[in-house]
Amino acid sequence: MSRRGCTTYDAPEGQRFDLVSNFWSSYSYLNDEGAIRALVEKLVRWTAPGGALYLELTVPELLEEFNGSEFAAETGTRVTLQSPDGVRWQYHDVGGVHEMMSLQLEFFTDIIAPHFSGTNHATVVRAVRQFVAWGKRPD
Repeated sequence: MSRRGCTTYDAPEGQRFDLVSNFWSSYSYLNDEGAIRALVEKLVRWTAPGGALYLELTVPELLEEFNGSEFAAETGTRVTLQSPDGVRWQYHDVGGVHEMMSLQLEFFTDIIAPHFSGTNHATVVRAVRQFVAWGKRPD
């Protein structure tokens, strides 16, 4: 399936992986809650029993802080909020303006946590939260 130049992948039927990951909040480019939900559900499905899932999530309530980061200063990138809660936003870089969507932590927890023995998250750099789920339960 292709959406706005992004291609999604579906693993061969029944194929599972010990570690599944999504880096740099790349899900944000889908810019649609339903599409993000479908992706996260696939990531859960692709995780083998006993396996782990790792996501880097953009934290909507911290997005404005990104503009004060060293990375933004060094690269000339910036973020502009498009909704008061920071769920909808734009990322400005040399490639242009990217329409983005980042949902609250609870959105991800509600989808992922029921399928795993444990989850944990921590904000490690401005506006990015590392989310880890481990001990995937058998389907």
